[in-house]
Amino acid sequence: MSTIATLEPAAEPPPDVTDSNEDALRSRTLYRAMWRWHFFAGLFAIPVIVLLCLSGLVYLFKPQIWGLMYGDLQNVTPSSQTVTYEQQLAAVEQAYPGAEVSGVHTPASATRSTIFTITTTDGKDLAVYVNPYNGEVLGHRNPATDIVDISRQLHGTLMTGSWLGDDGYYGDRFIELVAGWSIVLLVTGTYLWWPRGKRRGLRGVLLPRFHLRGKRILWRDVHAVTGVIFAFITLFFLVTGMAWAGVWGPRYLSVATQAVGGYPQVETNSTTVGELLPNGQSPWALGNLPLAASQPVPAPGGQVGDELRWDPSQGAPLDAVIASGQQLGIPHGFSVTWPQDETGSYGINYWEDGPQEPNRSSTDARIVYIDQYTAQPIAGYGFDQYGWAGKATSFGIALHEGREWGLINQILVTIATVAILLSVASSMVMWRKRRPKGIGAPRKEPNRKIGFGVLLVIVALGALFPLLGLSMLVVLLLELLVIRRVPRLARMLGTQAVTLS
Repeated sequence: MSTIATLEPAAEPPPDVTDSNEDALRSRTLYRAMWRWHFFAGLFAIPVIVLLCLSGLVYLFKPQIWGLMYGDLQNVTPSSQTVTYEQQLAAVEQAYPGAEVSGVHTPASATRSTIFTITTTDGKDLAVYVNPYNGEVLGHRNPATDIVDISRQLHGTLMTGSWLGDDGYYGDRFIELVAGWSIVLLVTGTYLWWPRGKRRGLRGVLLPRFHLRGKRILWRDVHAVTGVIFAFITLFFLVTGMAWAGVWGPRYLSVATQAVGGYPQVETNSTTVGELLPNGQSPWALGNLPLAASQPVPAPGGQVGDELRWDPSQGAPLDAVIASGQQLGIPHGFSVTWPQDETGSYGINYWEDGPQEPNRSSTDARIVYIDQYTAQPIAGYGFDQYGWAGKATSFGIALHEGREWGLINQILVTIATVAILLSVASSMVMWRKRRPKGIGAPRKEPNRKIGFGVLLVIVALGALFPLLGLSMLVVLLLELLVIRRVPRLARMLGTQAVTLS
């Protein structure tokens, strides 16, 4: 035998909806169901959304921030003579004895320095700046203490790699989960905003009712109108951001690359582009691309141009590798990654989010493999070879990061981010003005048809976003098996309490 305890409503019914007939009652029940999912999705996602917005704004202005913080390192005075890359490399090795050099970023212009990436003997990853005209080591940037790099880690993994030692695994999955629930926020929020009854004009639909200053309805309008107007842009941020996610991203990447037959068919080793560079530091569509293999038995004689000659058995000099990339027409400011073993190759990587440049087009992204012995190109891959999904996603990511159109792109992303923060802030004001008891969760009104519809939505979302679908299933099971059986918890969360007698 069981009894059901009825709770007082935690919030008002939808506008222009009454209980006068069955259709209105069903509409009211569906409205509350959507409101309830919207409320709890916001309760879960909002703290991380705010963190992602703030950290994203910092990373958005990376070129300008680094220009202010490291201008004395990255800016040099041009001269008529330059020193070789091998000499610059030797200067770095002398300044940081025992350090392992893993890559170099060539100067993007005549006024930029060369940047070597190294790992010191005590395990620090540093970016070392060198004057290409005289070989002087100018100093270094430590990503572990740099505000831009810290913001990037917060934005991508919540820095769980630093405090959990998980290489960002759990933080990445948690952010992907929050992104899924943010999509629930958008869908349910759009339903709640949809005009009903007498709300036919622009006021309260596309324009806040500013004449209602001081009333909660004004904050409701600011929240809803701002959220809906920027809903598409917010969804764009979420989807392009999830392209880097650990669960959804690789599956989507596989579909996007296989759409045109996959990657080029070349002899490869087991290392991939993404393994050579930190997360988010290579073109998205090339992250899983295997490195082409160098020939294990080098051909006799190595030469690039009239001046560069070497013994291939000793490996090609860095200058020969860079010269090969330049001969292929790759613009200045590309990165070179070192071979990982005797069968690996150098990777010349040109993409939109380089360390110094404020704007590059995703359409110019390229990677070329260079044989580590002969310095000859082995294979290459670029934007033109992406499938339509890869092109659209790469272009979208460049817009997301504010790189595609330079300062204009940065300003547009800033406006959209501030709008998201405004929508979040107004929701908090609304909640406080309602002065709820407890957390103020909207009351659940049971309806089997609506419940079955919600279940179908969960299945659909679970198929598209696995972490979101799994978490929604967990929420439903918790409510059914735990929350309803603990009266105090049920009252706090606005559900029906069931007690056994």
